[in-house]
Amino acid sequence: MRSLLLSLLCAGSALAAPQRVVSLGGDLTEIAFALGRGGAIVAVDLTSVYPAEAQKLPRVGYVRALSAEGILAMKPDLILASGDAGPPEVLRQLERAGVPVVTLPKDHTLAGITAKIRAVAGALDAKSAGEKLAGAFDADCRTVEAASHAGRPLAAVFVMARGDGALSAAGSGTAADAMLAAAGLRNVFAGTEGYKPVSAEMLLDLAPAVLVTGTRTVQASGGLDRLKQNPALSLTPAVKADRVLVFDDMYLLGLGPRAARAARELAIAARR
Repeated sequence: MRSLLLSLLCAGSALAAPQRVVSLGGDLTEIAFALGRGGAIVAVDLTSVYPAEAQKLPRVGYVRALSAEGILAMKPDLILASGDAGPPEVLRQLERAGVPVVTLPKDHTLAGITAKIRAVAGALDAKSAGEKLAGAFDADCRTVEAASHAGRPLAAVFVMARGDGALSAAGSGTAADAMLAAAGLRNVFAGTEGYKPVSAEMLLDLAPAVLVTGTRTVQASGGLDRLKQNPALSLTPAVKADRVLVFDDMYLLGLGPRAARAARELAIAARR
C-alpha cells in the first residue's frame, strides 16, 4: 500500500491542497476541522462524530468494515485513513483506483498525537495551522502532569458494553489504557491485551477504586443506576464509593486534539 510516511508529511511535500477528502477515523476528522480544513472533507466514517459539522457529512461505513465502492463514489482526491481503518484489501482497492491514501500508524498513546496532528496538517497543506495546533496540544499536555501527579496512583478500570450487553474491560494497547495512564491512574487490567470480558470475581480481586466508562455503555445498560447494579460491578470499591466516572466516548478515547484536556478532567474527577 502506498502510504505517505509521517516523516515525509512533517517535513512537507509537494502535494497540492486536496479539495475532496474522505476521512476514515474520528481523530483524523477532528484534527482536520481543528486545522480549519473541514470544508475539504466530503465524507467520513461512523466514528467521526466531532465536531457537530462532521455529523452532517455523508457516511461511508464503520472504520474497521469499509467498502471501496462507497468511498470512491465520493470522488475523493485524498483519503485519510487511521491505523484502524480496514479491511486491508479495501485500502488496497482504493490505492489501485489511483486515489492517494495517507495511512496514519496505529498509536494508542498521547505522545503520538502531536506527530499525528503534523502529519494530517502536511497531508492537507496546512503546515502553519498544524504547528499552531500541535503547540496548543503540547501545552495542554503539560497541564495534565500536575493533575495526574496529585496524590497516590489510584487503581482504576475502564469498562465497555459489548454488542450483546456483556461488559469488557480495557487492557494494554487500548486508547482507554493510554488515557488512564495519562491521568495518573493504575489500570488494573494492564496485564492483559485489548478488551477482555469481566466477571464479579475478577473485579472483586482487582478492586478498582475508580470505574470509568463511556456514555454509549451507560445508554446500552439502561442508565447509570442499572450499570452500577450490574453483578460484575456492584460490589467493587469504585461502585460502593460511588466513584463511577462517565465520559463521552469520542472525547475520552478519540486520541485527537482534545485528548489532553480529557485526561486532565479524568485526573481531577478521579481524585475528588
